[in-house]
Amino acid sequence: MKKVGILTFHKAHNYGAVLQVAALICFLKNQGYAVEAVNYLSPPNRRYRLILFFKRRNVVKLLWETLFLFGRRYLRHRAFERFMSTYVIHSQAPVKEKNDLKGLDYDAYVVGSDQVWNTDITAGFDDIYWGNFSTEKPARKISYAASSENYPYDRRNKEKVRKGLRNFDALSVRENAFAEYLQKVTTQEISTVVDPTLLVPSGFFENLAVPPENRGRFVLVYQVVENHEVLCVAQNIARQLDAEVIEIRSKITGMVKRKNVIETARPEEFLGYLKAAQCIVTTSFHGTAFSLIFQKSFYFVDLKNNANRSRALLNDLSLQQRVISTSDDVLFSSIDYEYPIQILRKKRKFSADFLKKALYDL
Repeated sequence: MKKVGILTFHKAHNYGAVLQVAALICFLKNQGYAVEAVNYLSPPNRRYRLILFFKRRNVVKLLWETLFLFGRRYLRHRAFERFMSTYVIHSQAPVKEKNDLKGLDYDAYVVGSDQVWNTDITAGFDDIYWGNFSTEKPARKISYAASSENYPYDRRNKEKVRKGLRNFDALSVRENAFAEYLQKVTTQEISTVVDPTLLVPSGFFENLAVPPENRGRFVLVYQVVENHEVLCVAQNIARQLDAEVIEIRSKITGMVKRKNVIETARPEEFLGYLKAAQCIVTTSFHGTAFSLIFQKSFYFVDLKNNANRSRALLNDLSLQQRVISTSDDVLFSSIDYEYPIQILRKKRKFSADFLKKALYDL
């Protein structure tokens, strides 16, 4: 059986990150490959170690945060670690630098998905995510749905990008605009494919979702960066639906646990809340993606600082009317998913065919 290693943010305690790699592993396993995430300890994969809680703090601050924060931090850490131990298979040997890849026994490396080509997230130009590594065993290198929010790159990194793209046997990214930008610096064909969460059948996530207990009607808010005005949008919609507002946080920030603010949900519970909501209000790409997967009524709030990826996806599906601003007076409406799902099926088939073709000669 041929072996495929995935290079992505597989250890990030972020709902989108762990669910996209779990989906990609599922897809490739169903194609008959032995698959695992390469245990590459890049900055995004090291950032969520629990031991970091106890470092770089004065004694008073450490005691204070241990009393009021550590319990919730521990619960969240355990929730993600348990999910990853079940659904995100990864290689045992840690990879700290590109020379550590030489002895690995993969027939192909798939780089992506997620923002692996965002130099702000990866703390500079990351050679491994750009395929700048050698292996003792001949192996194909494929980018799948690689993404970035911080292009165009500066002059120094632009030349590195040009050289990096040459390392790949097959290239794909997640957004059309990013593909068009990269196409200017390479003669290789760059395909635009869907995020792995949209690559697998929705049943994969339906089976994972754990429904919330003792909840009535609610509007769900999911933000990566907290913005109070987004909550105001959700409250307006909740009044129209005679529902309450529940918020799932991407991180723990406050000293005190607040009512209807969920900070320690397991990824399975995160999916359950999305599936059960009457409406979803989000500023997140993966919040948008899972709204589509579960065919929910939703609104993506454009805060201008991280909107390109969700805008591109919704434009492709002719759902650009679901993009709103915090100043909009939203009159709630449901979504007719018949046409968007037809488009999504075509995009999913194209994306699956790209990956199958890229791996065909193994």
